[in-house]
Amino acid sequence: MKTSSLFLAMLLTTFSLPAAEIFVAPPATVQKDPKVVATSVADALKTAKNHRAKHPGEAIDLVFHAGVYPLTETIYLTPELNDLTFRAAPGERVIFDGGAKLQCKGSARLNGREVLVFDVPKAAICDGFLDQFYVNGIRAEVARTPKSYQDLPHPEKLLPGAVEQEQDALVYRGGDFNPAWYNLAGIDVQLFSHWIAPHVPLAQVIAAEREIRFKDPVKLWSIPAQTGMIFRNVREALTEKGEYYFDNQKMELYYVPRDGETAGSMEAVVSVNGLLFLAAGDEANGKKVSGITIDGITFRHGGVGRPDYKSLYRFSGAEKYPALHNEFNRIKKSRQAACYAPAVIAFQHADKCRVVNCRVEHSNFYAIGALSGVTASEFSHNVITDMGAGGVIVNGVNLEKTPQFAHLLTENVSVLDNHVYDCGKFDFAAVGILIGFARGNLVEHNLIHDLYYSGISAGWNWGYAPATGGENRIGFNHVYNIGKKTLSDMGGIYLLGIQPGTRVYNNHVHDVSSRYYGGWALYADGGSSHEVWERNVCYDCDCNAFHQNYGRENTVRDNVFAFCGEELARISLCEASMKEGYRFPGKNFSHDFNFYRNVLLSDGKPFFRASFLENFDKKELFWECNLYFDLKHDAADAIIAVKLLRADRTLPGADAIVKDDLAQWQKKGHDLHSAFSDPGFVDPAKRDFHLKPDALARRFGFFDPAETLDQAGLEKRK
Repeated sequence: MKTSSLFLAMLLTTFSLPAAEIFVAPPATVQKDPKVVATSVADALKTAKNHRAKHPGEAIDLVFHAGVYPLTETIYLTPELNDLTFRAAPGERVIFDGGAKLQCKGSARLNGREVLVFDVPKAAICDGFLDQFYVNGIRAEVARTPKSYQDLPHPEKLLPGAVEQEQDALVYRGGDFNPAWYNLAGIDVQLFSHWIAPHVPLAQVIAAEREIRFKDPVKLWSIPAQTGMIFRNVREALTEKGEYYFDNQKMELYYVPRDGETAGSMEAVVSVNGLLFLAAGDEANGKKVSGITIDGITFRHGGVGRPDYKSLYRFSGAEKYPALHNEFNRIKKSRQAACYAPAVIAFQHADKCRVVNCRVEHSNFYAIGALSGVTASEFSHNVITDMGAGGVIVNGVNLEKTPQFAHLLTENVSVLDNHVYDCGKFDFAAVGILIGFARGNLVEHNLIHDLYYSGISAGWNWGYAPATGGENRIGFNHVYNIGKKTLSDMGGIYLLGIQPGTRVYNNHVHDVSSRYYGGWALYADGGSSHEVWERNVCYDCDCNAFHQNYGRENTVRDNVFAFCGEELARISLCEASMKEGYRFPGKNFSHDFNFYRNVLLSDGKPFFRASFLENFDKKELFWECNLYFDLKHDAADAIIAVKLLRADRTLPGADAIVKDDLAQWQKKGHDLHSAFSDPGFVDPAKRDFHLKPDALARRFGFFDPAETLDQAGLEKRK
């Protein structure tokens, strides 16, 4: 009997039973498949619950035939429906749609143009604003002034609020704002302050003082001259084709049609859902939701809601569901990386969940989120585009601050082969892939481009205070065309805080452009420590290929850095003076970073820059066995290192006070075994950094960039 029981257990372990299939089709096509038993997502879930009651423990596949499935509310899963799969039938396009179609009720004349008029449902509105409107599958632009995100007007003054370092008002310059504009309470001010771009609704305008007071204070990091302003949802600015204005007094939308668009031929849609999909475990009873898979489905028209910057995510309909923890704001109120935005597909207190082969589009918020308590999950082979924020969030709890929430640790999440592009449509500071308080995650083979801020970001603690994180693997990603000269202080790949075991490897990063400063390919921000940056190929950045703000004992090796607007590598702060968050006695560092076996190719710019003479000290910097070449200077004339005044961090024109050529640099004890010679790239002018067969870099055993150039980005599927 025992032998038979053991054999049966082994058999069940080796051969998993097939899942029960429940077929779903839209009402118009239900007759095409006699196996169809449901015609909506809600019907399918009801059928699944009934099946589970009769067959507990049996896995269930919901198989959807082609069509659009309207979502009247969030798809919400709890542990009672574990081991459930949503998948598209092979070769069929399935769309889960959280939008509502609008019917044009007529036309009117506004600002000298004919506009189409629509009534707007309340479900599409948050705090009096309509932040999304789509026409024929294209996001319409809200009427704003100025139209361009470049050359923005800036306030004359920023007025301090009651809390230190916060502002609750600004003084505008004459001509930038008109207090006679219609419905001032319906205007949204968007402020561009280095690495953030918050939306700040108006509370009051004092015309005599040219003063705009905000409904909520905001913490800005820039001086007035470097703080840009855009006024959104201004009726008088509704002048261009493809723009809309929302009148929150009349609950009407006015739209200037594009060429060829008529009331009878256009599909006008507003999002009416906050989240489109939520799988959340029973935190109080320690039951995780697990085994949930979404495969091959398109999600669109979600993300209704505006943040309140508190410890829970805020979105339309949030009161119906379990509280979603936002550790980003629990510890430090922040707007960086649009960390206040949830994800339209969200998992919390979940294990072994997957989102694969999906498309997420035409929504605000992030696309996919592994929130607190998510483990052993995978998001892969998805296309994410036209999002108000970014692509993927991975963020749990900081056990160093909240050890009582150990059950909400987030770790071992894989983000693989996703294409994230054309995002940050509403929250400009959003990131392609954002890892906060989470550890042991894998981020590989993603293609990320056309964002206004960083491509990949990991870590959420400034300085040397311990925080949950580390052991993240970030490799073989292709990141390019980010920043778009709109924000500052970003990296193609950005790390923050202590992250032992984290590796950034074989990434291809280029074309990072910033508004004022901080267009970096690889960025080790405040307190970055115990990280390895290796085998990356980085070029064509406004500032530097590698930048370390301050940190300790990082390793930068076997990289190719080329053709940047300033130097190729930079350190901003002197480690000897930086102990932010460090709470132990004694010296807290050995080296700022160790920089060796790198190939650096310049077109006349210096190779390295520091802001303090102490950074040149061999006790703070290990710099050895590198290969330098300058297309415009020979070894005697090329500048290896410069020390600039600290003011140059945000203001141009600081005077260099130290310039070292290779010989002078070597006298300081650096690069004693380095060389100045052509590495032998195929065609650097055309950005082909493959090595020639007889390349010197190849002969000397330097890293072959083909390993990165030929493999970074989306991996070819077998």
